[in-house]
Amino acid sequence: MTPRDIHIADYRSISPDGEGVVTDMKEARDHSTGEAGAVIGYTYEVAIPSRRFEKIRLTVNGAALIEPDFFKKSPTAHVKITDVKGFIGKWYRLKGETEYRLSCKASGFTVVKEEKRV
Repeated sequence: MTPRDIHIADYRSISPDGEGVVTDMKEARDHSTGEAGAVIGYTYEVAIPSRRFEKIRLTVNGAALIEPDFFKKSPTAHVKITDVKGFIGKWYRLKGETEYRLSCKASGFTVVKEEKRV
């Protein structure tokens, strides 16, 4: 058995209180042909408060759940989220590397509060 065989099927395994803070987002593109293709969703950078704000990247296919320009307008903008639905986390390792990384996907989440600080 390797870490690749272990899947995390509940967001609360990573964030026991079920909360997160989105600090950035980028377009997620289809790479099935080996090149960046059409936009298929968005990848959100999520800090986990209960884990000393350790960050994960969470990919959600489909339309943006947060206004895409929200983070461009203020470098300290953040969005509190909860109720992450359809979460799946898988460990992977890039060729030539010794450490594993966590790939996270979900079908959606609930926005609790958007904040911008100047």
